[in-house]
Amino acid sequence: MVNLRLILNIVLFQIGWFACILLSPHWAYISCVSILSAHFIWVVPKGRRMTEMSVLIKVLVVGAVLEVLYFRWAVLIREDGILFPPVWLLLIWLMFATTFSHSLVWLRSKLYLAVIFAAITAPMSYYAGAQLNTQVSFNASSTMSVMVISITLSLIHI
Repeated sequence: MVNLRLILNIVLFQIGWFACILLSPHWAYISCVSILSAHFIWVVPKGRRMTEMSVLIKVLVVGAVLEVLYFRWAVLIREDGILFPPVWLLLIWLMFATTFSHSLVWLRSKLYLAVIFAAITAPMSYYAGAQLNTQVSFNASSTMSVMVISITLSLIHI
């Protein structure tokens, strides 16, 4: 049987990711609020909404710390030279957090797969985002940026 909540979770995350990357910040914020509302209405069962909110906040805090470090270490560079991540990048972490208890829940019991998954898909996501949005890019050594992102996001799963 097809799990419609799971499919909706995946679709909402992807729409949110593209909204954050491709739209102006104003529209990205509006899109993310709409997506989060839809997520809590149609994906998260009523009895689990506070738990879900807790997961989202924790992931957002971890993501914000990592993003600040990436910009401070010049793993990622903003075109305007600011050493803090743009808000839309933090919104992507919030969108990503919506998948933890739903479309990515299957990784919870397979730590080794979660580590491999993070090591491969996280740098791919950053790379694709940097290609589509010129506000943020890798430093001159994009290979080093990819490696740092891959390693740090793999280690937080251990």
